[in-house]
Amino acid sequence: VVAGASGDASVPRDIILDRELSIAGQLMQSGATRFSGDLASDPELDPATVYKLGAAAAYWQPVLREQATVGVLVAYWRRPLSTVPERAASLLGLFATQASTVIERADLLARLEGLARTDALTGAANRRALDDALGVALADARRSGRPVSVAMLDLDHFKRYNDSHGHQAGDLMLRASAEAWIQELRPGDVLA
Repeated sequence: VVAGASGDASVPRDIILDRELSIAGQLMQSGATRFSGDLASDPELDPATVYKLGAAAAYWQPVLREQATVGVLVAYWRRPLSTVPERAASLLGLFATQASTVIERADLLARLEGLARTDALTGAANRRALDDALGVALADARRSGRPVSVAMLDLDHFKRYNDSHGHQAGDLMLRASAEAWIQELRPGDVLA
């Protein structure tokens, strides 16, 4: 999906990332830059797409993170070019580096959010996530008039089991219990 475009409203929003069907798809796999100074005569490009864009030359700059391609930046020119303007290649390289940093930061923030809302041992929601989910469920119940159910589960004699079998066995029991309960829940239900 095209995440952003500047200067041209005709840029297609959906890009096929199939290696056989698009340059962007090839670059997602190879991680190499590519330049085509005359798109109209480039046999690897779809003439209809080139015509729709009104572009005559293009430069594709992969966005790399830890040696993996996570995106592709593309610059188009309205006239054919014999070479990529050095400034354009340099700027696209800088944009790609910055985009990689932004994507990495967004991924880290999403992971942090997951860690902040998940119990590390069981993978179930923690108290913070439960409070949020309960607030949403209660607000939805007030609007829709549908009931809300809250159930409390208790493992009888868990402390005795933990003391006699060891903390690792107790951790395994908690994980297995949480996994079993999660399997029984419907989409939208929360185990915390």
